[in-house]
Amino acid sequence: GLAIYNSVMLKMAFPLPMFSFLLGSNLAPEDLEAIDPEVHRSMQRILTYEGDVSDLGLTFEASVQNFGVTESTELCPGGSSMLVTNENREDFVRAYSMWKVFGSVSKQLAHFRLGFERVCDGRALALLTPKELQQIVCGRGTIDFSKH
Repeated sequence: GLAIYNSVMLKMAFPLPMFSFLLGSNLAPEDLEAIDPEVHRSMQRILTYEGDVSDLGLTFEASVQNFGVTESTELCPGGSSMLVTNENREDFVRAYSMWKVFGSVSKQLAHFRLGFERVCDGRALALLTPKELQQIVCGRGTIDFSKH
């Protein structure tokens, strides 16, 4: 928000779904590919795995390392004891993706949006697309002069 207010281009790239979020849209599991391509590829491998997915030993929980301590979150009630199978792997991928995109950082995203809205709230913002907001904040990565 302050970057726009002060007309400063940021030399960092937020994924496009982040700008959708700042404009009021909710993040969705489909945004995982832009936010974390490596995890997205892993989820796609689970969906296309030709063997018995239960052999992978996955359960409906997500784990993350915080300062050397592993913290696990159940993706659904009883998730730590629910084995991922060929029959429920789509549910697992959707739940994990939603956790990765939003649930794992929901507090931080809420504060980020609040700070942005304090500086850049207004009707003019509603006229922008996420791509246009991204270009205002970050500029264009490359400019192709051959097109002009």
